[in-house]
Amino acid sequence: MNRDYLLPRIVRIVGVMLSLGFCLVVISACSSTNLIMPIPERLVLLPPSGAPSAVLLKQKVTFDKAGRQQQFLLVSRINSQQIDLVILLATGQKVLSVSYDGVSFSQQQHLSANIPGEEILALLQFSLWHEFIIGQHYRQEDGWILTFEEGRRSLLTRVGVWVTVEHRTGSIIVENYSQNYRVVIELIDSLDL
Repeated sequence: MNRDYLLPRIVRIVGVMLSLGFCLVVISACSSTNLIMPIPERLVLLPPSGAPSAVLLKQKVTFDKAGRQQQFLLVSRINSQQIDLVILLATGQKVLSVSYDGVSFSQQQHLSANIPGEEILALLQFSLWHEFIIGQHYRQEDGWILTFEEGRRSLLTRVGVWVTVEHRTGSIIVENYSQNYRVVIELIDSLDL
């Protein structure tokens, strides 16, 4: 065979093989990026400065896990510098006090129950804070996926739905799939500060 005939053909074959190899590397890199994307371990606390308004809220909270319901009263004082929450039993007895200034978080358990104050605050913030603020702190590079629809917001990871929040007239319904519970929050009173 003619050497002048074989050389362009070999160059073309090598070029096609290099192109295919490059495509495989790109596809492999894209799929491995999804595998490397972290799975977050807990919800994020948002800065008080992102609060929609300075307000004092009094809310009835119905907590439902595995068909067992408990009701609480949640009193929240929210402003741009500080968030304070108090959870009370129906009798008025304090269960939990939470305080957060954007830097330090503190909680005080008033009963022997082990209540996750940080998670409660993070869920309240995810329910009430503006989508823009939420998007700044629940970032995709940290493993979060956000969806916002009319009256509904969802927080997902690559392994599934973590939390959904649905706003209805006078109430908020929180489905926490990561911890397998549901919370219905009903507004009793609201006072602008």
